[in-house]
Amino acid sequence: MDYECSGCGTIFKRFNTIQRLCGDCSRAKASRKPPKLRTPLKRSQKPLRRSTKPIAKVGKVKKKDDIFRDKVVRPYLEKNYGIACANCGAMPPLLDSGEYSRHAIDHIQGKGPHPELRFVITNFQFLCVPCHEAKTGTVQWSSKAGA
Repeated sequence: MDYECSGCGTIFKRFNTIQRLCGDCSRAKASRKPPKLRTPLKRSQKPLRRSTKPIAKVGKVKKKDDIFRDKVVRPYLEKNYGIACANCGAMPPLLDSGEYSRHAIDHIQGKGPHPELRFVITNFQFLCVPCHEAKTGTVQWSSKAGA
């Protein structure tokens, strides 16, 4: 018996009672492409839409953390504690321009066990690379973030 495809409206042979799409529409649905319409849409049907919004490479929480670190924490630590490592007192290396580069900013009490201290400004400190590696066991920043 012939049936009408609910996707594009063409007539096709149905092999079971569950099947409601023709072969073209089934393949298009499987590959997530909207089918080409052979007949105009009925009033009850709407064309398939695909999202055009790009996927963010950095999450919202990470962006919020980075802005807070750069705009609030770093100036606060430089003003109140200087730029030396809080653990060993080492100064950051000098750049070719004669200025100091930056140490990493570390949470004194980690974000995992203490999420409530994530944005508490007194929970931050400057640490040099060896001290930060000794505390955390891994390097947790890129070379761009440390400079």
